[in-house]
Amino acid sequence: PAEIREYESAVLETTLWNAADETLVWTATTSTFAPSDVKSATTDFSKVVIEELRARKLL
Repeated sequence: PAEIREYESAVLETTLWNAADETLVWTATTSTFAPSDVKSATTDFSKVVIEELRARKLL
């Protein structure tokens, strides 16, 4: 038998720009499935982005 599944996901694009010359420096797309707690998901997302920016020495 056929099976139908529904789920929610959030896809976020983050960009970092050089304000002096308006050039794109860095971009990332992240996604999460079924975030039951938006506040927690936002905190986790922020940590991932900050870690990546630090790893690339952009922060």
